Amino acid sequence: MANRGRGFGPVRGPGPQVPFPCRLKLRTDRREDGSSVSVTRPEDPTLSARIPFIPPPHAPVRRVVLRRPRPEDLVEVCRWDADPDLVESFGAPPSHLARGDMRYLHAIEVGGRFVGLVGLSEVSRVARSAELRVVIGRPADRGHGLGREAVQAYLECVRALFDLDLVYVKVLLGNRRAIRCFSSCGFRPAGILRVRHDRRYADPPLSDDVLLMAFALHHIGESPSAHRGRRGAPRLDT
Repeated sequence: MANRGRGFGPVRGPGPQVPFPCRLKLRTDRREDGSSVSVTRPEDPTLSARIPFIPPPHAPVRRVVLRRPRPEDLVEVCRWDADPDLVESFGAPPSHLARGDMRYLHAIEVGGRFVGLVGLSEVSRVARSAELRVVIGRPADRGHGLGREAVQAYLECVRALFDLDLVYVKVLLGNRRAIRCFSSCGFRPAGILRVRHDRRYADPPLSDDVLLMAFALHHIGESPSAHRGRRGAPRLDT
């Protein structure tokens, strides 16, 4: 009879029945693609054969949630205008983003807390293109990859729901963090806009020239309709 309460006897429940205690040993298993992973297996080979190898998951868990902006969100955005570093890196007061077409604007939420905005502007039905803009408000929320996750999630929705072929961003040349963020999301440099200290573009004028980066939503030879309206397309929370 099994000695209950002392860790002896077979483990009950779904899956293979493995007697314990048994000696465990760190081993290296190879996958079909040639890569290897270190796992802990029972030293007894007869027990090891009865335990299926389940590789650890590698898909990242997204922290951000995109939803429709709320009135209290816009009040918070207006407070961000008082941050001179944010205004300089964004190229304009963050509240300018909330003055655009609200149909394309979504709030970025992390753990139930509002942290930023992401959306489209300059949407052209003829050219099927639009400018993407994203801002993370509080300094403590920047530098943790939240903007990158928000852009990636939003691009999935744009690809599935909107009839667009190209999305582009405008980034100050000195904003290396934003350039790295957009590069990791698939944006590629497309040109430089020489607008430094040109009052026709902003007031006060921009502190640096602007790097134009583009993201193609559809590859050459790919039908855009293959993505729009497909079953299982990502949805934006309301």
